[in-house]
Amino acid sequence: MIRKDYLIKQFEEFAKVMARLFGLRKSGPSQHLDAEIKDAVRRFTDLELEQVEGLDTASLNTLVATLDDDRLKMLADLLFERMHFYLLENDDEKSLMLRERCQLLYRTLKGRQSHVFDMGIYYREQYLGPPEE
Repeated sequence: MIRKDYLIKQFEEFAKVMARLFGLRKSGPSQHLDAEIKDAVRRFTDLELEQVEGLDTASLNTLVATLDDDRLKMLADLLFERMHFYLLENDDEKSLMLRERCQLLYRTLKGRQSHVFDMGIYYREQYLGPPEE
């Protein structure tokens, strides 16, 4: 029961952070938005955003394999927000790189046995479009 309470609290906290990020994104690019995303990645996934962004595809796949579904979903959602940050900053190169990473993370989530249908993932995949070949 304690573990369940902890998970519920984590999901509630994550939802609050995502709501705050949505609000900040509507205000346009800012250092505060950037700092909030970095902090959220660290807090909810125990990873550093710069390290995740700097990984090559093989290393990213290795990292993804070590993450449980919840942490993987949180990372994907936060990278999705970071992608929008780069779009606001007109940094097309970094935005495209994160688009590809988000596609990979959401595909991985969908392919896992434990995955249940998630409308958020569905809509984000529609937004991101098909992977580049």
